[in-house]
Amino acid sequence: MNSFHMMLKELLKALYYMKNAVQEIGPPFRLRTWFHAARMRTLPLAFAVIALGSGLAYYHDKSSFKWSIFLLAVLTSCCYQVLSNYANDLGDGIKGTDADKQGEQRAVASGVISEKQMRNAVQFFTLLALSSGAFLSYLAFENVRLNVLFQSLNILAVWSARSYTLGKNPYAYWGGGDIFVFIFFGYVGVLGSAAIHTNAFYIL
Repeated sequence: MNSFHMMLKELLKALYYMKNAVQEIGPPFRLRTWFHAARMRTLPLAFAVIALGSGLAYYHDKSSFKWSIFLLAVLTSCCYQVLSNYANDLGDGIKGTDADKQGEQRAVASGVISEKQMRNAVQFFTLLALSSGAFLSYLAFENVRLNVLFQSLNILAVWSARSYTLGKNPYAYWGGGDIFVFIFFGYVGVLGSAAIHTNAFYIL
């Protein structure tokens, strides 16, 4: 019951930030700007991790696969990815990393989305990812230890998505990007995606 109340509280917070974010977006034609900033072409990576893990679960136990769990996992993974892209845009924009960028321009650095607008979007997707991940864990795991473990991984994944270039010591600037990608889009992502179906962790 406490988990449900916490999840509901986070969802209400997400709705609050969504209201602020929508107010900041402006005219409907600017939605294209937000889609561009979200780097939608990166979403197949988020989908691939869930598909591979779910395929692993199906391989080990065909009866364990659940479409509802799969779709919610895809949604959660996409939230992580969009959050990471928005936070990356914001972090680089604040630090001036993209000021002289050639080719594709970033939203905050180019001024098409303000820092305040992007902060609202980052907050919204932070809470959306946390809420979606919490609900996924709530549905997937009856075992308390696995539930707690998955909730912890959910929080770490959100922190990782935000901290690539955002914050006081972003790991992208000391070469940690590849390490975190390997962890969260590798073993953690794949094995976690299998575990939400089977309630067990398999070694590849």
